[in-house]
Amino acid sequence: MLVPCRRLLQFILIIVAMNVSAALAAPTCPINYGARADAKPNKLYLYFPDVTVNPGVAPAIFPPYGFDPDGKWLPLPAFDTSGLRAYSGTAAQLVDAVHDVVSDIYCEFNVQVITTRTPPPTTAERRNVVGIGPDLKDGRPCKHPQGPLFGQSNTAGGDPGDSRPLDFARIWAGSYNCSDIDLQLAGWANSIGGSAAHEAAHNYGLSHADGNEYLTTGEDDFRHHLMKEGSKYRAAERASPRHFSDFETSALARQVGLAMDTMWTWDFINPNVEAAATLRMELLSTQTDLILSWVFAGATSPWINPVLSGPSGTRTIKGTQYHVYQIEWSVGNEQWSAGPAGTVPPNKNFQIGGTFSPVGKDRRVCDPSLCGDPDAIIISDVRLFDANVQALPQRPHWLGFDAGTFDDGDLNIRFVNFHDRPLILRDVVVQDLPRVMSINAMMRNAPIRDIFGREFDAWKRAAPLAQPTTIQPGEELAVAVAKRSQGRHVSVQRREGACRGTGAGRGLNCHAGITLDDLFPATTMYITATVVNPAGLETRLFYQIAGRRARVP
Repeated sequence: MLVPCRRLLQFILIIVAMNVSAALAAPTCPINYGARADAKPNKLYLYFPDVTVNPGVAPAIFPPYGFDPDGKWLPLPAFDTSGLRAYSGTAAQLVDAVHDVVSDIYCEFNVQVITTRTPPPTTAERRNVVGIGPDLKDGRPCKHPQGPLFGQSNTAGGDPGDSRPLDFARIWAGSYNCSDIDLQLAGWANSIGGSAAHEAAHNYGLSHADGNEYLTTGEDDFRHHLMKEGSKYRAAERASPRHFSDFETSALARQVGLAMDTMWTWDFINPNVEAAATLRMELLSTQTDLILSWVFAGATSPWINPVLSGPSGTRTIKGTQYHVYQIEWSVGNEQWSAGPAGTVPPNKNFQIGGTFSPVGKDRRVCDPSLCGDPDAIIISDVRLFDANVQALPQRPHWLGFDAGTFDDGDLNIRFVNFHDRPLILRDVVVQDLPRVMSINAMMRNAPIRDIFGREFDAWKRAAPLAQPTTIQPGEELAVAVAKRSQGRHVSVQRREGACRGTGAGRGLNCHAGITLDDLFPATTMYITATVVNPAGLETRLFYQIAGRRARVP
């Protein structure tokens, strides 16, 4: 018997939803702040109340309604799973799983996701509280002409620029009972978590109109994205993992900032006749504290789990005072493809890398001249050691580099030769990216992939330095990687007439008259380059820099 295409697709989606991630593990986001998570300025609280929040409670705990006074948010029932159809787990398991889903969705951003069963603290200056109840919204039953309501933010059409430091949203998890899909843990977690992330994003400045934007080729279908209005998604699509689209990511990155400043890997060569067992790298930074949040540990790396130490003093270079840090790689990587774990044979290539994250800076409200740009981490020395921790005579060759500064409209990256001999810089290529690229993809001949392995396309690709250039010891070379005059990849201003009203008292469904921008020159900028020493040996740099909130024409 032939099944009509639409029914066949629905059947496939139901099967997929029933088999999505049979067991949810901890969040897989690799950009981990560890004990310093509290330094993130944006707090996203997932509030699963252990007791019912009734009307009359102070709005600072949870308001009685959102942007529509007729749409009551209270009472917010105590969260339990007894009324969730076909769910056999515990409430604690579901709460944890929802946290993991939302944490992964906001992985790239400077947002700390926190689960709480009691009223969230009121100490965080910028907090976004999403109240999650197991109920179905009054007046929106399953068979309502518009369908049930899954969630609502307190800002109609989004809050451009995240102008309000205190935000709320409401999720009616009981609305997912309206489907006939056997959700179980993964399906329930993806459904509730996706809605929570969607409503929180409204409060951070995104609208439904942003979910309609398509600017990149090769991007996956909108059903995997988050910001279209709820009626556009089927139950099976809600029950599957979703993420922000390229456009949504680019716009949101400007609103809340990224969880990384700089990310780099080096494809080095051991130039010694002896094997190397340890690498020490000296770093310079103007910051008194650094967060090493994600390191390269692929099969091309002999080591894992490097140790960051310092600062151990200061050094002044061309009038700027830097703090001195050190990273040491010595723990063997069992996946190392070119020798015993932790050992680099003579004349063998190997790769190392790390990510540095911002330390608690809210870049939306500060002076851009003070904290609007990503912080540079300058590599000032690289040394190899043998198995007895004795320094080997030859060092891998490298160039120091900053995070870019503006000079007469150009954004220039400065490459500094800290080595004791001339080095040639060539093959510099710049790509503007709509989302953060995985450090594990920053290697030779690898496709561009995001943190969770999804391939995506760059906004553009260019080669700003066509000719090989020699940099003498102690000298630097400025390379223009972007121009203010090139404008932005995302800059949208919608007219009020295009922001369709959603009913009496509900305002607009997009930010009319407000310009929505991305970071400059993009969410991140990905630079690759080759460095050649006098002997003709080549090393390869892979460098990713967070965009900045720069003013452009």
